[in-house]
Amino acid sequence: MSGSDRVKGSSTEDVSIREGSVRYDIRFVVRVPKNDERIEIIVNIEIQNKDKSGYPIPKRGIYYGSRLISAQRGTIFKNQEYGKIKKVVSIWICENSARERSDTINEYYFQEKCRRGSYQEIKENYDLMRVIIMRLGPQGENSEDDAIRLLSKVFSTERSAEDKKKILSKEFHIDITEEISQEVNHMCNLSTGILEKGIEKGRIEGALEMLFNLVKKGILTISVAAQQADMDPSVFEQQYNTWKSKLTYNK
Repeated sequence: MSGSDRVKGSSTEDVSIREGSVRYDIRFVVRVPKNDERIEIIVNIEIQNKDKSGYPIPKRGIYYGSRLISAQRGTIFKNQEYGKIKKVVSIWICENSARERSDTINEYYFQEKCRRGSYQEIKENYDLMRVIIMRLGPQGENSEDDAIRLLSKVFSTERSAEDKKKILSKEFHIDITEEISQEVNHMCNLSTGILEKGIEKGRIEGALEMLFNLVKKGILTISVAAQQADMDPSVFEQQYNTWKSKLTYNK
């Protein structure tokens, strides 16, 4: 893409009466050349602050991909017109991944395996979902992969807006238009605000974690710890149980 190329975004909210609402970070449709025609692919991009959030990201990615497919009913296809279903790609970008998982890209998709006989279905009839997880982390800026390296430098909180624009222009040959320049400035200002809020949030979370550890070790009771945190005991206990479940998953 050049600096003048643009992707038109789609609605970022998917509302289902039975399944509730899903709010996507970014959702858009791309057209890919295929022979003499163009096929459309629905793309969803999600930005994650870390790759361990108390649940497996691949499972969440598969759920989002499934919702992107089911949401096509009534708009892209009706009744039994399943042949019109468009392929979906859900891309997850994890900024602060642990070193052993950083600078990695994992892809999950459907494959056909013939259990008997030699018949093979046309790939486009089952290759309808891709989930891609890109983990940046501490090794990302030196990655041999252009996408990982670009994203790591753009998302860096230690680089200035001017530094990022120089990198985009000189290293990745992206035309820096006025609009792109403003977007980079806005992103850096937003990152600074988020960082400041994160520091304050981190202080609060650190104090809570200390109380959670004291409860876990049996030094404090739930009620006493809740009093120290100036929280309702039931709310404190709920957050304590959530913290314990995350400890088990993140091991």
